[in-house]
Amino acid sequence: GSLKSEGELVDAMENGMWKEYYDSGKQKAEGSYSNGKKLGTWKLFDEDGQLMRTQEWKDGNMISEKMIKK
Repeated sequence: GSLKSEGELVDAMENGMWKEYYDSGKQKAEGSYSNGKKLGTWKLFDEDGQLMRTQEWKDGNMISEKMIKK
């Protein structure tokens, strides 16, 4: 199979920087987790590797999202 995501687990919860991937192997997203909850800025990419949007997260809740113009 192909890699879906990579990052550090602490007590079975995501922590620190994580990357997620499409089935093609290209990067889909990157951002940080704290105790299993998304935190801070997340970047989301299309399958061509172009930045599509950014999201801001706090305590696992998305507080804003910005689309990137191509």
